[in-house]
Amino acid sequence: MPNHRFELRRLAAFAVTGAVVLSGGGASAQGILAAGARLTPAQADAGKAAYGGACGSCHGDALEGAVGPALKGAAFMAKWNDKTPQALFTVIKDTMPPTAAGSLTPQTSLALVAYVLQANGAVMGAGAAPAGQ
Repeated sequence: MPNHRFELRRLAAFAVTGAVVLSGGGASAQGILAAGARLTPAQADAGKAAYGGACGSCHGDALEGAVGPALKGAAFMAKWNDKTPQALFTVIKDTMPPTAAGSLTPQTSLALVAYVLQANGAVMGAGAAPAGQ
């Protein structure tokens, strides 16, 4: 049985000029970024809007997976257990969507990371995290 508390903590080192530190058990998490920067609800909302147009047809409207893998829940956590949010950012930015790999801006990619992390229990903070990579 996967330890989701451990898995959420494994997502702790977010290095898109900041780090989301996830703590607590289950789907509860608190987002804290380095140098005071935080992922915001606005970034997660922007990610949700972008997701509908760029991701939903493959990953499902509710991140449940369809043609592409689930981006929420136990299956997502099992896959990303040993990876960082920076790795998720890089995969999104460099390889998504498959029909136009690399076409998403860093800002959109970061917003998608915020949306996926929020959907998996991260609590968004106050100041926007920069997408400078």
